[in-house]
Amino acid sequence: MAKTAKANKNDSSSKKKKNKKSSKSGPKLKDMKHKAAAKKENPFETIWSRRKFDILGKKRKGEERRIGEARSSAIEKRKKTLLKEYEQSAKSSIFVDKRIGENDEGLGEFDKAILRSQRERQ
Repeated sequence: MAKTAKANKNDSSSKKKKNKKSSKSGPKLKDMKHKAAAKKENPFETIWSRRKFDILGKKRKGEERRIGEARSSAIEKRKKTLLKEYEQSAKSSIFVDKRIGENDEGLGEFDKAILRSQRERQ
C-alpha cells in the first residue's frame, strides 16, 4: 500500500508538470518590465524641426532629432580621440615611426623597399 501511494504521488506530480503552463512571474517578469521601461523615450530628449509648409502624410528625413543621444555619443567620441591626444601632447619622449610603409600592414617588404627608393629619388 505504501508503494502504491508513492506511485500515485509521482503520477500526480508528473501530471502537474505536464499541465503547468509557462507563466511569467518573478524575476522573468521583472526583467521584461525593466526592458519595456528602458525602451520608452523621454519626450524632453527629442526636438522636432518645424516645417514652413504642412503637407498631409509626408514625412521628412531628420524631422526628429534626439539631442540627448547625440550629445552623449559626441562626448564619448571626444573622450576616445581628443582626450588621448591631449594626454600625449605634454609628453616629449614619444617615438613616432615615420618610416615609409611601416604602418601599412598590407604592403610586403619588397613593396616597402620600392616606396622608400622612390621617395629617395625625389
